[in-house]
Amino acid sequence: MVSAENRILATATKDVLTMLGEPAAKALFWELRLLEISVEPEEFDIIKVDTGLRKIFGSAAELFMGDIYREFKTRLSEEGITDDEIEIKDTNISAANKILRLLAPKATT
Repeated sequence: MVSAENRILATATKDVLTMLGEPAAKALFWELRLLEISVEPEEFDIIKVDTGLRKIFGSAAELFMGDIYREFKTRLSEEGITDDEIEIKDTNISAANKILRLLAPKATT
């Protein structure tokens, strides 16, 4: 079973990459599939997506990952998670690692 957060992340990723326009997005999704990377929620892995985008775009992949992080954070907020809970401002952390922090289970006290 796919977690709600992973489903939201997969959808946010697909939506961000689709902003390239339909022909470019189709080509990008095809390239990712050739690398055995899926953007479908059931098989989604943000680390694999990050790795695939870096193979395709080099360091420019961080721009896409930054957009994916911001979109994911916005959608989590819309789902009722407060901004305080999901704010990660450290600029020395990659967008993929920021996303992983959002996905990490919260410690309870």
